Amino acid sequence: MGAAGHAIRDSGLLYHMHREWNLNGKTWPRSPELQIQEHDCGDLYAIGCQMTVVARRLDPAKRQFQYDPVNGVPTDFIEQLPIGNRCSKGEDHEKPNGEWNAIELICLGDESIHIVNVVVVMRLTKATRLDGPARATLTAGKILLQSEGAELFYRNIELRLITAIPAEFAAK
Repeated sequence: MGAAGHAIRDSGLLYHMHREWNLNGKTWPRSPELQIQEHDCGDLYAIGCQMTVVARRLDPAKRQFQYDPVNGVPTDFIEQLPIGNRCSKGEDHEKPNGEWNAIELICLGDESIHIVNVVVVMRLTKATRLDGPARATLTAGKILLQSEGAELFYRNIELRLITAIPAEFAAK
């Protein structure tokens, strides 16, 4: 349970979805996921795909990694040991429970950026499909708004075509 006894609001934005649902008994389709869960907004789950994030291991004995563009190293996240498919965002930029958060996702080519309340919380590169005879660059696919675990609401959803990363979110 979360604060004030309510269920943790667990959701996500799955993007570049590819292949059919429930593949090999998995609930969610192959895709990178921008996690939208209380205190985890911006985290990565690489579901049946591979994403590279500059990250550092938080605990040498566990598969806990955090986005760290200063002290991290390029790390491939995939549903396999020893790394696993989850990387936590760098810092928590969520608003208090009950307030609206602005979640943005920028995708261009095989790169993506997770943004929470106008702050980049993770940069991802080398999006890779793993479902063919050979690995392939992952640059397109369907979008899924996920909801699980508790009621939540989305509003003001916008999709925009871009040809370059907007200057305010470009790597410095």
